[in-house]
Order: sequence, then C-alpha cells, then structure tokens
Amino acid sequence: MAWLKKPHVVLGIALIVATLAVYYPVHHYPFVDIDDNLYVEAAHVLAPLGWSNLVWGVTHGFVLNYDPLTFFAHNIAVHVFQLNAGRHHDLNLVLHVLNALLLFWILRKATGFTGRSFMVAALFALHPINVENVAWISELKTMLSSLFFFLALGAYRWYAEKPKLGRMAIIVFLFGLGLLARPQVITLPIVLLLWDYWPLGRMFHSSIDPSHMETTSRRFHPEAFLPC
Repeated sequence: MAWLKKPHVVLGIALIVATLAVYYPVHHYPFVDIDDNLYVEAAHVLAPLGWSNLVWGVTHGFVLNYDPLTFFAHNIAVHVFQLNAGRHHDLNLVLHVLNALLLFWILRKATGFTGRSFMVAALFALHPINVENVAWISELKTMLSSLFFFLALGAYRWYAEKPKLGRMAIIVFLFGLGLLARPQVITLPIVLLLWDYWPLGRMFHSSIDPSHMETTSRRFHPEAFLPC
C-alpha cells in the first residue's frame, strides 16, 4: 500500500494506537468528587441548550474562571452523553489524541524533521504529566485550550510563509478561542517569539522560503547534523 511508503503516515498511526492503548482504560472510570460535580452536574450545565443558557455562559464565570467555551462544551457533552462518565472521558481522550497528532504535524512542517517531531509528540502524548488532564473530566478545559493553542501555532507557520492580514486574523481568532477555553493560553505570544527564532528563522530574516524550511531549520538547530 502506498501509505506504507510514507514514514510520517505510519508514525502518525503509531502515535494514535499507542495513545489509545495507554489511555483507553479511562473509559471505565467514574466521575470524581473533585470538581466533576461542578463542571458536569451543575444546574446551568444540565440546563437545556438555548439562548438563555448561551447568554448565561457568556456573562457569568464558570467554576471561578471566565471560560465560556469550556462551559458550552460541557453543556453540549451532557446533552449528547447524558451522565455517562465513560463517554465524557472518551471526549478528553479523543481531544488528547488530536492534540498529539497536531503537534507532530506542526513540528514536522516547521522543522523538516520527521523522527524528532514524532519523538516530541510521543513524549507529549504519553508522558505521565498529562495523565491528570486526560483522566479527569474537569480538565476538558485543558484539552480544548491546547487544541486551539496548537492550531494557532500551526496557523502562524502558515502566516510566516506569506504574511497577510487575513492570516493573522485567523491566528488571533484561534488565540481568542483558546483564551475562552482556559486563560493559561495567554502565553502564546511569547511562544510565537520563540517560534520566530527557531525553527521559522524569522527573527533575523525578513522573509522565509517555505521550500527551504528544512534547510532553515538545520541552520538554527544545535543538533542539525546529527542523524534523525
């Protein structure tokens, strides 16, 4: 089959399988008493989908934070999955798998290194530090904010290839969605500065040639000449 000749496709599938294999047991976990009752079983989360609930989510804080996108995600999930804890856990897992794949794709596109990008994405996907985020339903906010963070990071590489106001507007939009999911995404502008230095190489160069992305990445990478 043709796709077997594409290492990045094979590695992407391996990343999906490994992540699902490690985290699939969360499907059998129940709700926990720490915050799950506030995020899933609160009155406004259980309330019918409608204009009044939409207005409430935009105008009120949710569990001591202003993250309306997280509120809407829980509100929709409750009406789709009811109070089936396993399905809510599955939602976190699917988002985590998607985030890991996004990270792999973004790093590969930006650096030109397939093997190294896969290792970073695999570390992100399987590192124990992320177990709490995947296995705790209340951390849907982290899954959502990470999704928009990575989308904005990928969009910035696209913007760097050919800077246009419309492309920057998309980045700002994704950044805003990330903030509405969880405020910690506010660090994105600093990450973009680092992204400009390496691997995009824009900090000291006025333009970037996407056809030479790998050459540029090797110039700025301290281990540029080690085998992948």
